[in-house]
Amino acid sequence: MSTDTTHLPSPARAATGLPWAGYLLGFALGGFFDGILLHQVLQWHHLLSAVESSAVRDIRVQILADGLFHAAMYVVAAVGCGCCGGAGAASPNRGRTVSSSPTR
Repeated sequence: MSTDTTHLPSPARAATGLPWAGYLLGFALGGFFDGILLHQVLQWHHLLSAVESSAVRDIRVQILADGLFHAAMYVVAAVGCGCCGGAGAASPNRGRTVSSSPTR
């Protein structure tokens, strides 16, 4: 049997995408934590605060870089959610409901 994923049935191919969805969502959540708590609420640092350049010393440039970082994290989270949605669409149990009553 070949180990090539192009010949796997769709549920098996979808299961290989789930780890990537978890990686992307975890990365995005870490970025959200950093961006919201450390950049905005506590204002401990900005994305470019360690850069020694006269061009980025202006707080408006640093806040713009923070905003672009947040936008990038939204894109990463959307891609991760898309990986989850694609995996669920190929699931063999999609559309089935769980019933608490016994079948007769």
